Amino acid sequence: MLPCRPLYKLLLNFFPLHYFPHLKSGKFILWCYLIWYLVTLNYYFDPLPNIWLNSLGITAIIGFGLLLSVGSAGSKLSNP
Repeated sequence: MLPCRPLYKLLLNFFPLHYFPHLKSGKFILWCYLIWYLVTLNYYFDPLPNIWLNSLGITAIIGFGLLLSVGSAGSKLSNP
């Protein structure tokens, strides 16, 4: 037979209830953003492969542009 513990002791040992009150504001905002993103993703999710391929193509183009812009930032000018 399992020992009977009060409900509040079980809730105090529950990870999110013990973790979230001690977060700094920056991490708390990031957690809120993640929760919002997951709820929105669940609501608007569309499993069509065309949309996913289009998203991957746009991501590749933007990522390549970011790599070009960051990669050239550390190079020195040849003719000052």
